[in-house]
Amino acid sequence: MSYDSKLDLFIDDNNIWSQIFMEGKVSNGKAALFLDRDGIIIEEIGYLHEVKKIRVIPEINPIIKFANLLSIPVIIVTNQSGIGRGYYSWDDFYKVQNTVLKILRQAGIIIDAVFACPHHKEAKTPFRHANHPFRKPNPGMLKMAAKLMGIELSKSWVIGDRSSDILAGLNANCKGGIHVQTGHGNSDTEIQASLKIRKPNYHVISVVSLNEITGDQLFG
Repeated sequence: MSYDSKLDLFIDDNNIWSQIFMEGKVSNGKAALFLDRDGIIIEEIGYLHEVKKIRVIPEINPIIKFANLLSIPVIIVTNQSGIGRGYYSWDDFYKVQNTVLKILRQAGIIIDAVFACPHHKEAKTPFRHANHPFRKPNPGMLKMAAKLMGIELSKSWVIGDRSSDILAGLNANCKGGIHVQTGHGNSDTEIQASLKIRKPNYHVISVVSLNEITGDQLFG
């Protein structure tokens, strides 16, 4: 990775990306909306690292806007094993992420924080880890966000296209998870795996489209 002082601000000692835009404000025990990135906010193309290949999924916009209006923090939590595997760098991630955020802002959409984990069992040193606590389905990124931003996880929801996203919500003691059958989520295996995560105190549903989700379902 080429040196960039801006990137140093976002990468901690565990090589976890944490970028918070709340300008020092905390949510004072509010719920949060945790979103996977690829397959939910932008189209899943596999190891995205080129700005020209970004395709935003507009169906997520009303959900984020609803949270914005209620001052509920909207937080991207994304596994980025492509960095760990050496397919692309933090610089590439930074350029893609900034472009995504710019597109969303132009549509009146506010993202409050971004967390990214590059670790994977098949990654290169220093990212090789058999089961890193911050890689979904482990809850590290969600718990880190809760600690830094004053979030009440038991009131929070996770939306993702993989069962690992939904399981991360359970492992973080969130209120519920919504599996969306986009990106990787359109396989029967992912649908069934996600629904099996449902517990008495953890709501899980699987939907074909983001259009089936309303803000009232989550925070009404």
